Amino acid sequence: MLRPQKFWRVQTPTVIQMENVECGAACLAILLSHYGRHVPLEKLRVECGVSRDGSNALNILKAAHTYGLKGKGMREGLSELYACKKPAIIFWDYNHFLVLEGFAKDCVYLNDPAFGPRRMSYEEFDQGYTGVVLHFEVTEGFKKGGKTQSILQDIVTRLRKVKSSLLYLLIAGVCLLIPGLSVPVFTRIFVDTILVSNILPWKGQFLLGIALAMVLGAILTWLQQYFLNRLNAKLAIGFSSDFLWHILRLPVSFYTQRFPAEIANRVGQNNLVAQMMTGALATTSIQLLLVIFYGIVMFMYDFAVALTGILAGVGSLLVMRAIQRSRTDTYARLQKEQSMVTASSVGAIQQIETIKATGTESDTFAAFAGFDTNKINSLQEISRKDAILTTSPILFQGLALAALLGIGGWRTMEGSLTIGTLIALQILL
Repeated sequence: MLRPQKFWRVQTPTVIQMENVECGAACLAILLSHYGRHVPLEKLRVECGVSRDGSNALNILKAAHTYGLKGKGMREGLSELYACKKPAIIFWDYNHFLVLEGFAKDCVYLNDPAFGPRRMSYEEFDQGYTGVVLHFEVTEGFKKGGKTQSILQDIVTRLRKVKSSLLYLLIAGVCLLIPGLSVPVFTRIFVDTILVSNILPWKGQFLLGIALAMVLGAILTWLQQYFLNRLNAKLAIGFSSDFLWHILRLPVSFYTQRFPAEIANRVGQNNLVAQMMTGALATTSIQLLLVIFYGIVMFMYDFAVALTGILAGVGSLLVMRAIQRSRTDTYARLQKEQSMVTASSVGAIQQIETIKATGTESDTFAAFAGFDTNKINSLQEISRKDAILTTSPILFQGLALAALLGIGGWRTMEGSLTIGTLIALQILL
């Protein structure tokens, strides 16, 4: 089979289409973002003339021209396409647009607005390639601009109204340092003073200190969770009301091009966002503060042991960084597929009489099953990536503990570390 002589790849940003008819507009959004012009998909959808039948190559070229991209539609064979050195839009299987990112020895790199970046064998690519290619060149009229979606900026914007609650949670997190540090401190005292040296002059005060630390930790944790739940309810109500106010101000054309059930499904997703911000995100932020403080304490005890813990954390971050984009793309695709499952099921119920009268039960079920299958596939893919994220910290922590026992044991035999200090460092790690 004919293959390119030279291999290349240009990674392009990910833009996930929310409906099947948006593929052309999404491909144009990908190329514009690649060259530095960030345009919302909603705007490109209008400029590309997207209807219930989708868009065509001519409208995509016209929309690109308005932003300073000179486009040209070509009919090219595989040999001519392989000579291409820049990202291009290809018409795939006579019903879909894809962005060509490059070629490798055994696969073709594509950016599919329906699935995100993907690889495809040359055999499969040859079967679906229609020969229609849209090439683009940046002209003098092209201007970089627009804003990319920043999750951090969105989070800050959403949390501006609850500054007082966040301040309290921060104070509670700082106060939790006291009972958190008490465990390794009391462990060191118990091992070095009571267990090894057999010194028991103030055992009553020692037990009282442990009890006070436990009570303080329990009270602070309860208060922290209580206010997190209150904050969750407040954010959920605020997000949902803002969302409803926003969709009521949208033009009628927005609703004529979308499933009503899909829009209604977004209301529930506001609650999920609130739960995430007051659950995993808030807990992780507080834990990160504790980790930084614990790291400083470990450096005060032993530099080599603290460096071991930092290297373990860096290893986990590198693993997370390696799969971050593919995981983010999969979650974006899952959001679209969940909306389509809801829209197809609710739409079928609303039109049940028409479906029964026309005898299209099988077609309706096939459409629903297709959307649901795509959703399940995305969930399974996310589960595989989450399994890596879950096990990699455990792996690096185990390696760090092994290194700690080796380095700490050697330092203990030298006399520079006590057994209690070694156990305390192990707890902090």
